[in-house]
Amino acid sequence: MSDIHELLDYGLVSAMTHLNRMGVDAEAMVEENIKDECPVDTGALRDSIAVTGDSVNVDEDYASFVNEGHTCVNGTVVPANPFVERGLDISRNQIDKIV
Repeated sequence: MSDIHELLDYGLVSAMTHLNRMGVDAEAMVEENIKDECPVDTGALRDSIAVTGDSVNVDEDYASFVNEGHTCVNGTVVPANPFVERGLDISRNQIDKIV
């Protein structure tokens, strides 16, 4: 799965551009925050997260099921664990403090 969220939706792109001009690696900061919020079993999901340009890319097929929740075939509901949104919110708060 790629492009779970466009960073434009979170108002981060222009702020990240500004931070990059200041010498701050904004993409790495956002990526680290999302990885810190990602639930870990084997680490594959966390390791597949990459922030490039204006997108968050996650290459594990089950990423959206974890992030957005899902209903199993037997009817069991697995609640959302919105790790991407939490990581983006943390990033936005950090950027607001820097800028």
